[in-house]
Amino acid sequence: MAIGRSLQHFQLLDRRSPSRRVARSKEKILAWNCWGLASSRAVRALLEVQKRERSGVLFLSETHLGKVKAGKLKRRLGCDKFIIHESDGRSGGLLMLRNKGLVVEQLNVSQYYIDVVVGEGGE
Repeated sequence: MAIGRSLQHFQLLDRRSPSRRVARSKEKILAWNCWGLASSRAVRALLEVQKRERSGVLFLSETHLGKVKAGKLKRRLGCDKFIIHESDGRSGGLLMLRNKGLVVEQLNVSQYYIDVVVGEGGE
């Protein structure tokens, strides 16, 4: 299964001046348009990537998941918290999962995006 992903280190920004970088984090962010996580094959692929990359934040689009299944996926991935915009039937769905050690302030969630501010030193 081909997995399109974007891995990168992120930098913390000063909230008063977004163009000013404050610190560099070694946490990874994984973003994946997974085209549905209903199949066990897709979930196994995601578990394999998470095991290999050990990202602090996972952002998944086109998940086709509701809150209950997202909670089960969160536990399987070993993540601590999640933010979700549930899918509309069999299309859409956004999911952001995170691990301890990161502070995530949720600003807004819509069917098109999850807007957060990420920092270090959280629960």
